[in-house]
Amino acid sequence: MMQKALDYSIFGNFLIDYLASLALFIVGALLVFVFKKYVLSRLRAWSATTETSLDDLLVVAASKAIPTLYTGVFFLSMHALNFSATFEKVLENTIIILVTVFAVRALISTFNVG
Repeated sequence: MMQKALDYSIFGNFLIDYLASLALFIVGALLVFVFKKYVLSRLRAWSATTETSLDDLLVVAASKAIPTLYTGVFFLSMHALNFSATFEKVLENTIIILVTVFAVRALISTFNVG
């Protein structure tokens, strides 16, 4: 019964492929969350103790890169699935636009802090 459910195909991908893609997304999102919650907070606390502002600038830039990391995780999880060439091209172009917008926002806010 379980094997029959996993062999079910939707849009050219088996259910097991969707589950693997979802698992990849969840693991990647958790890694980004751990980076944001623990690593970035420790870097922020460390940079507050130093006298230079360069490390503060780098911490701000790293924190502004978080949406780009989530976008990358989403792209990698979607890339694990098989879609039509047109849909893959639309997805790729959308990701490029999002990453560009996030990068420009990060650069602008980083230079506003510095």
